[in-house]
Amino acid sequence: MTKKGFEHKKIIIFIMNDGDVVTMPSNVAWEINIANPGPSEEAETDPQLQRNHVSRGTASTITITAPKKRKSNVPEPDTGRFSPFNFKPSLQSDLENTPRARKVQLLNEDDKDSIYISPSTGKLGDIEPTNEDHSDTDEDFNPDLISVQSDTSSTSASSDYSVLSEDDSENIEEMQPNVIPSVANANDEDEWQDIDDTIPNFEEFSENCKINIPDDAVTPEDYYNLFVTNDIIAKMVVETNNYAQKILAGSQLKPKSRVRAWITTNLDAMKKFLGVIMVMGLVKLPHINDYWSRKSIYRNQYVVSAIKRDRFLLILKFWHFSQEDPDDKNKLSKIKDVFSMLLQRFQTVLIPGKYLVIDETMIPWRGRLKFRQYLKAKSHKYGVKLYKLCTPDGYTFNVNVYTGKGDNGRELNHGKETVMRLIRGLENEGRTVVTDNFYNSIDLAEELLCKKTFLCGTLRPNRKGLPKRIIASKLKKGEITGVMNENGVRIIKWVDKRPVNMISTCRDHDLAIKDTGKIRRITGEAIKKPQCVITYNDNKKGIDFSDQMSSYYTTLKRGIKWFRKVMLELLFGTALVNSWVVYNIRQPNPISKKDFVEAIIAAYTKTPITESNPDCQNDVPLKKKHTFEKKGEKRRICAGCYQKLRGTLSSREANKKVKKIKSFCVECKKGYCLPCFYKTHM
Repeated sequence: MTKKGFEHKKIIIFIMNDGDVVTMPSNVAWEINIANPGPSEEAETDPQLQRNHVSRGTASTITITAPKKRKSNVPEPDTGRFSPFNFKPSLQSDLENTPRARKVQLLNEDDKDSIYISPSTGKLGDIEPTNEDHSDTDEDFNPDLISVQSDTSSTSASSDYSVLSEDDSENIEEMQPNVIPSVANANDEDEWQDIDDTIPNFEEFSENCKINIPDDAVTPEDYYNLFVTNDIIAKMVVETNNYAQKILAGSQLKPKSRVRAWITTNLDAMKKFLGVIMVMGLVKLPHINDYWSRKSIYRNQYVVSAIKRDRFLLILKFWHFSQEDPDDKNKLSKIKDVFSMLLQRFQTVLIPGKYLVIDETMIPWRGRLKFRQYLKAKSHKYGVKLYKLCTPDGYTFNVNVYTGKGDNGRELNHGKETVMRLIRGLENEGRTVVTDNFYNSIDLAEELLCKKTFLCGTLRPNRKGLPKRIIASKLKKGEITGVMNENGVRIIKWVDKRPVNMISTCRDHDLAIKDTGKIRRITGEAIKKPQCVITYNDNKKGIDFSDQMSSYYTTLKRGIKWFRKVMLELLFGTALVNSWVVYNIRQPNPISKKDFVEAIIAAYTKTPITESNPDCQNDVPLKKKHTFEKKGEKRRICAGCYQKLRGTLSSREANKKVKKIKSFCVECKKGYCLPCFYKTHM
């Protein structure tokens, strides 16, 4: 007999002579062959036996051919039961040693989900699992072919098998739950229990953030210098000068190249350069050259008075942060020196308190880069991804630049490994890590518990090892359920506007719904949430606040050098926000970030920020005194005539046709004929 392609939701059950129960779902293409040496006399005369395809002869072989490609993560079945995708060699040997299959019943009717036959009476009845232990070995068995051999000596025909009566079949649907209990639920009961506050048994961290700054730090410049120290600026000066000398020595420059005007920079010049970059973050213009434009709509007099255009552009061209090494395989070799110095200052100035917040942020970049990332949910979808560890106040304690998978391929448990790297040095003190569902898993929670660190955050429902009856439970709005394992890992599901899955190891995170102290605007109802959700919302906002403050007055501009953009974010985004946060914590009178940046700009450029008289809005700036000198030492082109010719000619053609003169303006140091001098200066 051959049976193929059973209908959906049908179950085939074999009951062997020793009481073993073999079950197979029928929604896959099984092949079951029952070979008989010949039908018995009863089978030839009994029409009921013929209808059910059951022979009372001596069945010699039952062959079950399983699907070859499908796999499953279903846990090991209970003792005495057979899972179609997970076999035990011990079970195979038991089946092979069975004297013979007493009864075989195949069901394919539309009105029944499953069927079984009692091994003792041959009638419809309960199946009792055997007491034999089939878990002696953990080896996997490939179920391509299973054969159950039977003894050819048969017993009496009246006790070999039985056929279902119509009365018995009416009770099939009622008794089905007792037939095949849920494997997931059985495992859940063993591993998961009700939530209590007894574990974990180590103490929570109770201290606040500790700030390590000198007492003489008063001004915004002093606080910013705690992070961007003179040593860091001096390192940038050295590397910038070295790179400029390398370019000058190895390149063939054009006669009028701007690079020929390069002079070695120093600490004061670098500070002016950094101050002007911060000005460009406050005052946005379409192009960097527009700050020095002669058009009144663009020209920024503060930038013009602080530094010359060509000097600024040359420092920007050669701006470097680390010594170049062609043999260095580190993908961050361009920034590693200054980056490591900044991280050391981040981790020295402030020591976090009880809560640590971890999330990722993006630095926009659409150019070519091996470790450029794409994050659909971010406002800047393409760029360099940073993993950050922050405090709830928005202070960034640690930063990890993601450079893609390593030489060994894709990193397993990437979220877990990222968290463990970021909190290095803060373990074993009872702190609480707050993360989102990208990082969270049961493995991470148990790893943190081993290091005496708590975890709280959202959870993806498809993570491994979760209790199925909690994740798959259907709850109404406001309902909550949850369980805890023996290590203290809590899995909680709560429904507000939508289902929320949470993972926590904190002792006070239970199933109680607490009042948040807030009221809904429309209905006036009190807003209530579980304690784990309250903890997550109160602390997760710290990293969002840091990203938000970094985006204000950002200095990021388009460029072709990725490392420059990363350092702009670290120097004028992360470091600037950190210094502002610490300043507002320590000083009695907090100030806005704009005022904080203005104070640093004035100190770095050594140019005071003045205010114009609001009553004189139409004031015209006073013109300089210009002196016309007739006879100069050398002939030069007339600047006024040259500008006229440039309206219709190229620069090369204009240079050939413009007249050469000896007269010039003493103050402007440019050649002018007399008509052009009066037209330009009068």
